[in-house]
Amino acid sequence: EFAVRSRSAAGALFLIQPDGRRFICSGTTIGHTTAGDAVFLTARHCVWEDADSGDVFTPPTEGKLLGPEEVSFSDNEAGPYYTAIPWKISKTDDVALLILKNGGNLPAVRLINLAASVTCFISHPF
Repeated sequence: EFAVRSRSAAGALFLIQPDGRRFICSGTTIGHTTAGDAVFLTARHCVWEDADSGDVFTPPTEGKLLGPEEVSFSDNEAGPYYTAIPWKISKTDDVALLILKNGGNLPAVRLINLAASVTCFISHPF
């Protein structure tokens, strides 16, 4: 049961670019919101570009979101695609939580007491 559920809860994260979608990372649905969306756990580096102090040739940059992203759970990248909205991004660890719009029907690998055990330790950098 757990193996089947965990495989079906794993999704591919795509960066939306002018010429189409580009696979950048993966993640797992870990819960749902009361609004009918899904909570998706992925790595911070998949959604956030860290600040760069620059050098003699390159000016420093502020940290920023990589861009609009979507998640698909299909084996062949055929969709459907769910709009991924950053919810919580850790300032110190390589962890990010995204909200997948209209993903309330997606299977999830549940964490015990999701609200207390995960979100209170993840801070939003912007």
